[in-house]
Amino acid sequence: MSEWVALSAVIDRDRMAELTRLLETHGATGFEEAPPDGLAPDLVQPWEKRQATVHVRLTLRTWLNPEDASKAADAVAKKFPDLEVLLETVKEEDWANAWKSHHHRIPISDSLTVSPPWEAQEGDLIIPPGNAFGTGDHPSTFECLRYISELAPSATSCLDVGCGSGVLALAATKLGVPSIGIDIDAPSVHSAIENAELNGLQADFSTTPLQRITTQHDLVVANLFAEVLVALAPELLRVTSKHLVLAGILNEKADSVLEALAELEVRDRVTSEAWTCLHLERT
Repeated sequence: MSEWVALSAVIDRDRMAELTRLLETHGATGFEEAPPDGLAPDLVQPWEKRQATVHVRLTLRTWLNPEDASKAADAVAKKFPDLEVLLETVKEEDWANAWKSHHHRIPISDSLTVSPPWEAQEGDLIIPPGNAFGTGDHPSTFECLRYISELAPSATSCLDVGCGSGVLALAATKLGVPSIGIDIDAPSVHSAIENAELNGLQADFSTTPLQRITTQHDLVVANLFAEVLVALAPELLRVTSKHLVLAGILNEKADSVLEALAELEVRDRVTSEAWTCLHLERT
């Protein structure tokens, strides 16, 4: 079995280019940048009028074959004697499958469990991790699924706005609710259709804009950023006849969403980590 060595070091950003050039001379062909342990990246959405916070120091990581790795570490020690260089052996088989360790079977309720293919049991909704957002493990997706499971017995139709992988619409379908999923991203719609076929479920997925949806639904779900939800608020109100479940909302932006949808009654407001999920109802 082939092995690789992961070489990493925490370095000042203004010295990073010099370090990468040195490592390239010892066989490094790709690099990963990450904040030092304990710090999170500052993610700025395209519509936000601010600059992302740039960490002065960062963790630089690359992967080398074993014979190159020890020489590279020695070269770094000579040129950057103040840096602590970490070496970690990674088996190629483990590397190829390591990403699977981040995706597990997720029980939502007694009637709904979402699972990746390699952990799926009979009756699970199978969602392979892929390019489209939505596997059930993100707090926003989990809370939406929990509400769908709770509301499905009394719902007659579901509209999933920004369907991504299709997980929300397919969960509703699996629970007996006829569902429609729409997304402006064509690859996401393709992924959702594939996931429907994988599970033997019938749901209508398309790139139809929300503005062209002419029907009302007693369960509407939208796992989108707060700014997008605010912009879509008039259309969301138009297509919702009873329940509106919203997620993907950063905690500090939840009030702006509630203000935009003030004509609906707040039934529940749940925070999980940095995210808020809202259950609104037309009374």
